[in-house]
Amino acid sequence: MSSNFQEIFTENLNRLLKETGSSQKNLAIYVGTSPVTVNDWIKGRKVPRAANIDKICKYFGVEQEKLLKHQINSSSDLSKREIAILKTYRSLDEEKQNTVYDLLNTLTATVPVTV
Repeated sequence: MSSNFQEIFTENLNRLLKETGSSQKNLAIYVGTSPVTVNDWIKGRKVPRAANIDKICKYFGVEQEKLLKHQINSSSDLSKREIAILKTYRSLDEEKQNTVYDLLNTLTATVPVTV
């Protein structure tokens, strides 16, 4: 696995543990592994196998994307307002997202929004 994947996984796992107030021990019991292994995940020394990733997601009640992809959060370089705008945008259906995208392109006609 790439180190980028490992870094993202480690960051997200630590964030989920903190947000939920969960312990390494309880996660280890649920997943069926040792607390030492969970500590290795938390420290970024190892990443879990696919079956354990599924169990971790179930433990936290999240989709794999929340565990395996870069997450925008308050510690990123975005302001609280930008985060709120992004969350609102993501809650829109595709048609409304397209409308917002078109509006941004209109407002920034001299500097087109690129995806």
